[in-house]
Amino acid sequence: MSKNPQQQISKRICAYCDKPRKLTKEHIWPASIIRRVTNRASYNPKAGKLLWTEMVISDVCEICNNGPLSKLDAYGADLYDKYFSHYYLDAKPLTFEYDYQQLAKWLLKLSFNAARLNQSDHVRLAKYRLSLLDDNCDLPEDFSIAVDLVLPEVIAPKSEPVL
Repeated sequence: MSKNPQQQISKRICAYCDKPRKLTKEHIWPASIIRRVTNRASYNPKAGKLLWTEMVISDVCEICNNGPLSKLDAYGADLYDKYFSHYYLDAKPLTFEYDYQQLAKWLLKLSFNAARLNQSDHVRLAKYRLSLLDDNCDLPEDFSIAVDLVLPEVIAPKSEPVL
């Protein structure tokens, strides 16, 4: 007796926990941040163009997506609200307060999601995925992040000239 094809499709392996479960759509950029931003263009190197849509990948189980990964997204959204939702055009010093493990895990999650979507470097990043699911598991000491602040730019649609 053969299994129902729909059941076989819905029980694939989660990219984070490696368990066979029903998979959900995981946003590359968290939906909580996408809702806060008016310009929602994302560059997709696979397509070779800007896409005016929410980019998602469908290989994360509901338990990971709505549990530990959601907590990381909430941390990122809090940072966004506190530091990145407005421009700092004056030269006043700003103290960026963060939890290194939470920030590193959130950035790693974003990178791992984007790498899987674009099929680039995801194998290298995959070795850290289980630590993203466990609050009590720090990233290894050989892991580091480098961050650079850049000024925002408005991206004109293709039909408008860029000045």
